[in-house]
Amino acid sequence: MTTLIKHYYRTIDLTSAILIPLMLFIFYAMHIPPMFLFFVTVISTPIVIYYLNHKHKVDRYLVSFPVRKKDIIKSRYLFSISMSSFVLVFQVITMFICTKLLNGTQYVYSFRDIVVLLCLTVVICAIVIPIYHIFRSFIMATSVVAILFFVSIVFTLPLLIEILGMEDVIIFNDLDPGLSMLVEEIIPYQPFLFLMIISIITFYISVTISQKLYIKRDIH
Repeated sequence: MTTLIKHYYRTIDLTSAILIPLMLFIFYAMHIPPMFLFFVTVISTPIVIYYLNHKHKVDRYLVSFPVRKKDIIKSRYLFSISMSSFVLVFQVITMFICTKLLNGTQYVYSFRDIVVLLCLTVVICAIVIPIYHIFRSFIMATSVVAILFFVSIVFTLPLLIEILGMEDVIIFNDLDPGLSMLVEEIIPYQPFLFLMIISIITFYISVTISQKLYIKRDIH
């Protein structure tokens, strides 16, 4: 399974490896909300995996190798989560550079923010990846993911506005602190511990579903 994860990292070309971090740094320096940038990256990661599978018919070759189908699925989850974690670490470093060394006024993640973002990364991957096994069409699956992303923004935005008291003036760049506050409001007792438990359970259920769907699927 480690070999499979390395394979996904090798698919990242040098241009993307330089361009994506550079864009994240520039957008953050321009005061674009870092959580928005993070979630876009998290959702894009599994999409890229399945796009490459769709384009190069990777599954045809993988199933011919002495590797368990369950491990193929696990590697995709672990790659998506590890890649998102690297992006989070890069964002934290960027925050240090911009605010401490360059005296910027951008938003800086708190420890609570980091916990929430890691848990939501697991949940997002747990939702997105099975969709690509439910729908055979890459375009259909991606369309469903895009719709869910849009619906989540529409649903979450009013809650963030309310909890931050922005009913009169909505400042998009100042919405980041509201996410951890929203978690504390929805889960009043030990919110971050319960969020971790929920994310782990969701992850386990998702992996199990994806594995069963992948095993049953005929790969031509």
